Parts: sequence; structure tokens; C-alpha cells
Amino acid sequence: MKSIIKTLLLFLVIFSAITVRGEATEVLPSNVKLEGNSDGIVFISGDEPFLYKENMLPGDTVSRKMILKNNYTDSYFVYLKGERISKEEPYDLLDKIYVNITYENKSIYNGKILGKNKESREIPLGLIKPGEEKQLTATATLDGDAIGNEYKNKEVEVNWIFTAVRIPNENDNSTNIYDKFKKYMKNILPKTGYENEYLFGAIIIASGIYLVIKRRK
Repeated sequence: MKSIIKTLLLFLVIFSAITVRGEATEVLPSNVKLEGNSDGIVFISGDEPFLYKENMLPGDTVSRKMILKNNYTDSYFVYLKGERISKEEPYDLLDKIYVNITYENKSIYNGKILGKNKESREIPLGLIKPGEEKQLTATATLDGDAIGNEYKNKEVEVNWIFTAVRIPNENDNSTNIYDKFKKYMKNILPKTGYENEYLFGAIIIASGIYLVIKRRK
């Protein structure tokens, strides 16, 4: 009986070690947060800070790759936003940083991190369907044309927050609501270059039509 208990304890110790080691391989950058359903969909390799570069000069850039992978049965729309950590200063360095998101060498977003009222913009990364995997590249650029001596020695800290919103599939009872909303939005959307799945997904997010907050275990 004692030998059985010892064997069982040894197995538990080995299993625990494997589990801890396995979890340790999924290390996120210290300034990245996964909210909603993005845990299990968004993957960023390496533990160095995301889109961070010390002593950036005007015109400098920093890039990072992101993997969006959907092993689930529903589609998800993923978006990203930069949340200020450090205190806002009179000459706001964060307002001079532009982000360009590319997928398959095509830009899907190119603009500032902050909106007109200095709020964090929700940057659309696109819709990812079941079984789909996408590799995106994010590039942050310090605007060289708008930076003067007043920005010298300025610093800004940012947390990058990824969120995934579940889009109901065809078998979901809420799909009818989704379809009606989609037709309605098509009638009122302005004719712009962003009238595609990225803009539509962002509108769905803003409208809060279907958000699953509970994190998958």
C-alpha cells in the first residue's frame, strides 16, 4: 500500500512539473493584456515589451508580429487598443505615435493610438473564422514631422489590450439579430474605404451586440 502511495505521489509531482513547464512557455509581453475571449486566440511570441523601444528618435519605428488563431466553433472579431499607464504630460508623446497593422502585406489600419478626445482607439484586427489562422504585423512610428524640442526626454508607458468578441454562428439563435443589425448598418454606413469587415466588426464592438466576457478555461 505504501509503495502504491509513493508511486502515486511521484506521478503527481512529475505531472505538476510538466504542467507548470507547459504553462511557462506561454509567456506574454509584460505590457500585453488579454481580455474577453482573446486568451487562446491571440498569440505573441517573446516576453520583451510589445511595441516598445527605448530612446526612440523622430521617425523611428518598432514592429512586432501577432498570431490570431481560432480553434473554436464560432467566429471572433479581434481588436487592439493602447491604454496609457504613465501620467499625461502637456506635450503628449502618445499622441504622436502612429500604428500600422498589416496582413498579407496589406494595411488594415494606419492611424493614431488616441482619438480626437485623447481616448484610446479600438484598432480593428479583423474577423477570424473557425479553423483560421492569421499572422499580422504591428508597426509603431514616432511622427518625425510633428516632433520638436518640446518632446525631448519625454516618456510614455502603454499597456496593449487585446479583446475578442464572439460573432454568433448560423446555428445560434442570436444570428437573426446579427443579420438584422448588419442590414441596418449597411443602409446607414457612409461610402468610405473602410466599408468592409474591419469597420463593420468595429461597429459591432462599439454597439455591444454580443460580448462574451467570461474567460474560457
